[in-house]
Amino acid sequence: MQRLIVVCICLLLVACAPVAGDAAAGPAIALVERTPEDVAAALSETASLEAAASQLASVLQIAPDAVRVRIQDSNCSVCNIEMRTKLGALEGLSVDEAAPLIEVNMTFWLVAEDVVCEYALLGEAFTPRTCRPAL
Repeated sequence: MQRLIVVCICLLLVACAPVAGDAAAGPAIALVERTPEDVAAALSETASLEAAASQLASVLQIAPDAVRVRIQDSNCSVCNIEMRTKLGALEGLSVDEAAPLIEVNMTFWLVAEDVVCEYALLGEAFTPRTCRPAL
């Protein structure tokens, strides 16, 4: 009888093991459920585009190089044809490609995962404005 109880307890523990493993998935699920408003509230002014992208990546818990930059190409007077094509592309530019193109009082967007955050370079501060779901 005691062996039967021990076997039942062992089987119960084995059956519960995947449930314990799912606890690690809990925070990932919470991140998926994070609203764009939550993301925007976690962002603050930074001194560089790289710092802004890194901050957004940290909030979303993704790699910083996964953040892309979208710039409206109508004001791009320094761009060549190849750069204009990249500016018009939905995937946007890398942070390194976009950094020299962003000027004071310019609005741009950081895109990561399913979130698009509008920023502006105000003086020397890269200032987050709002975030919304990506299309």
